[in-house]
Amino acid sequence: ITTTTPPGTTLATRGDGGIDTPWQISTCEELQELNDPKYLYNASSPFNYVLVNDIDCTNLVNANPDTGFVPIKQTVLAPDYSFGQAAINPQYFDGRNHTITGLTIKSSGPRVGLFESVSPLTTVKNLKIKNANIVGENLVYAYTGTVSATIDGTLENVEVSSANISTKNSSGSTGGLVGSNYGHIIRSSTTGTINKDVGQSGNL
Repeated sequence: ITTTTPPGTTLATRGDGGIDTPWQISTCEELQELNDPKYLYNASSPFNYVLVNDIDCTNLVNANPDTGFVPIKQTVLAPDYSFGQAAINPQYFDGRNHTITGLTIKSSGPRVGLFESVSPLTTVKNLKIKNANIVGENLVYAYTGTVSATIDGTLENVEVSSANISTKNSSGSTGGLVGSNYGHIIRSSTTGTINKDVGQSGNL
């Protein structure tokens, strides 16, 4: 197998994003790296991702106290027609039952969560997130959720535990797993607290 080596990536020696050779993510820094333009969705050959171990985001968050972890852009997981590329091939992010801890996100953007969006034909599966702190504020209408702000694709076997989610001055919807769901949530659960001053909130 010949692997592609995008300049500067720390993932390049572990997979090439193919369905049988996904990018292998081992640190929070590598997870954050998915916002690099080299990982933008390609309709004909979408990238796939797996976690190879548990991930602790504490150091990355401490190094960026104003923002914490920056949500993974919606242009990474199968964007819709508004980005000029319809999702035509399936794509996955597989946590392999590993756990992400120490995840803190502080954002005034319109989509707040680990992922901004999980779009059609994309599946996020076998993932655990523990003790996340998700803060969305000061945007009139924003979606907020621990795993993803919005989904049109699938979450399967995803567990969020002891999450603390809060939004301020936002009338958009907020949930423990996702802010807005137009997709499929299968065998997934969430525990934690939601603090919201206006707008809709719910358990999932």
